[in-house]
Amino acid sequence: MLRFRYFLFALAILAIAAPLSLALTVEEFVGEDSPLFVRVKGLYGDACLYQQEGSRFLLYDAGLKADDQRGHWYLEVIPDAPGYWIRNRVTGDALNIEGREGFVEVSSMEPTFLSFRWNLVLEGSFCRIHNLWQKTAYISLENSGTDKVQYDPLSQAWLSMKFILIPVEEDDGSTPEEP
Repeated sequence: MLRFRYFLFALAILAIAAPLSLALTVEEFVGEDSPLFVRVKGLYGDACLYQQEGSRFLLYDAGLKADDQRGHWYLEVIPDAPGYWIRNRVTGDALNIEGREGFVEVSSMEPTFLSFRWNLVLEGSFCRIHNLWQKTAYISLENSGTDKVQYDPLSQAWLSMKFILIPVEEDDGSTPEEP
């Protein structure tokens, strides 16, 4: 019976670790000539971050389809400064905490505003995303009473502050050849 429990525990660890192996390094997700699109998936509830038209807040949804471009993001290196801008594929809008309301916002890019600057801290095969203006502000999916993404002080134990970057598979538009 004890062996069976260890077997189930090992299976659970493998089930969690399999998608984590998709995460590489942050630099591998930064395009030099064109953006490399990623999905940002939380370990808490398998929810992906997305931008909804008409909402100024970043949202999350476990049912978001991989091809839904509202959930595609790209990292842009900030010239002559540390960190990244995290921008939406559809709108080009960027994540920020300018309003300081406890929720992450998505709005038109303001390159001089520090509230738009983020750092991705790699920890094994996942990352934590924190703001460079308010250094204790980490993106979090902790509040399950809303679909808005919030930010909180770091809690090492919270899965809701752990994310993986999943490369977006691009359709090259080619037609498969006939056999």
